[in-house]
Amino acid sequence: MSGTSEKQLIANKENAQRSRGPRTLEGKTAIGRNGVRHGILSQHVVVLEGGLETQEKFDRLLQELRDDLNPVGSLENILLEKIAIVVWRLRRVVRYEMGLMKSRLSDVANLEMVLEEASKTIKHHKREIERLRQDVKELEEMKPQDRSPEELSEWIEYYWDWVIDKIYERMEAKGVNCQDLRTEDLRAFMAEDMGMNDDQMWTMIREICAERIRFHQKEILLSERLEKRMTVKLDIRRDLAGVPGEEELNRLLRYQAAIEKQFHRDLEQLKALQKQR
Repeated sequence: MSGTSEKQLIANKENAQRSRGPRTLEGKTAIGRNGVRHGILSQHVVVLEGGLETQEKFDRLLQELRDDLNPVGSLENILLEKIAIVVWRLRRVVRYEMGLMKSRLSDVANLEMVLEEASKTIKHHKREIERLRQDVKELEEMKPQDRSPEELSEWIEYYWDWVIDKIYERMEAKGVNCQDLRTEDLRAFMAEDMGMNDDQMWTMIREICAERIRFHQKEILLSERLEKRMTVKLDIRRDLAGVPGEEELNRLLRYQAAIEKQFHRDLEQLKALQKQR
């Protein structure tokens, strides 16, 4: 009677159960080629664009799992491949979660920059207010004999842009080009075309100082309101920076649970096959 005897079949089964896979370098190389022959599932699992994944990294993972699980035959190698793909996807889940956290931390950093700029803006406007108040004090304490035409010209030149702003419409109506004006020309225009004497010009300088103070005070108020809103927002973002948003987290957990379920199912199938050797 041809074929394998019942005694030989039992012996083969016992030997298969004691097998731990190839031990020699030649054996491991040979069994490793099974993964290449049966690599149908993993042909398109690696995303090469972006540089985060490489075929070399996936192949290394596959070989590490092969060394641990010692698959034998086509079916076991296919299950090994499925396990490797699941582990690969789990790594993506971790990267995705880290990306979400980094994005939130980036939002925190942006808010910190906004707060820093708001603080700098407030300090700038406060310095300007202090300087303007010193000018107002100096103008108020100035004695009549100190209000010379030369001194008036210096003050007009110092506040040139704001003096121009106050009389711009009148100058435009007269066709006067501001860019070509000298200080004495501007004083002459205010005296001759606008009928202003020196006292009125001094008063205009004080009014400009007062207007600039009110402007900077308004800017401080706006910046302080922004600073307050951003501080509250920053505190919340800092508390939530280490956790994805609710919708993102639920989607992430569902995907991770599905992957892990597949991992355990494939691993159990592989172990069941190995027990039947």
